[in-house]
Amino acid sequence: MDASFEILLECVLFLAMALTTLSLVVPLFPGFVVLWLIALGYLFVVGWQGWNLAFFAVLTLLAIAGMLADNVLVARGAAQGGASWWSIGLALLAGLVGTFLFPPWGGFVAAPLALFLAEYYRHREMEKTWASVKGMVKGWGWATVARVALGALMTLVWGLWALWT
Repeated sequence: MDASFEILLECVLFLAMALTTLSLVVPLFPGFVVLWLIALGYLFVVGWQGWNLAFFAVLTLLAIAGMLADNVLVARGAAQGGASWWSIGLALLAGLVGTFLFPPWGGFVAAPLALFLAEYYRHREMEKTWASVKGMVKGWGWATVARVALGALMTLVWGLWALWT
């Protein structure tokens, strides 16, 4: 491959990764899938051998961690707010269904609403119900921090990979 083309390709891919990382602030865009696909495309360009596979494996693990971190941190926040695991599961399911039925904002409305209704049914007390919802929102905040940090780490690892090859 021509050296100038390779440099141009790496600059374009880096820009795409950086912009995708910024998009992770709003969890409506499948940013980790896009970051992983960029890395996969780069792997096809540089070849499936040696260190290329090692860098790609690290990026794959980071992408999986990023996708899991969102749900884990939101659930953890709700649990710390006092929500039951049954209510949390219902909220996550409602968020998933809401996202598909009423994109892009359906999940943002459905998840806390389902948690609120389930916890109110459980406690019949507004203070405990709101504590659960506030915990979920706090978890969303930490999930945003984790998504952006893991996206930035993926971009950094990819940059090191590009420099290595």
